[in-house]
Amino acid sequence: MKISCPNCHKKLSLFEVKNNFKCKECQSNLKSNTTFAALTPLIIGGFVATPISEMFFDKSLYVYGLDLLIVFVIFLLTWPILLKIKLRE
Repeated sequence: MKISCPNCHKKLSLFEVKNNFKCKECQSNLKSNTTFAALTPLIIGGFVATPISEMFFDKSLYVYGLDLLIVFVIFLLTWPILLKIKLRE
């Protein structure tokens, strides 16, 4: 998914995006929902990961390792989709 400035449509790096920031190209004041976009996949991943990893492994160390992997993958896949960038007024 392409994250871009709503004013000049320049592609933004995910590392540049904060709650309140400026576009490096057009200097527009922008805002985003980084807190919501980051917490939602972590909460969903926590609920999904435990039943899946317990289904595959009996030892707790493997369960915790697979839990972390599943939460991380869900976060990486859904965070850019949930992220919204708007012009700050």
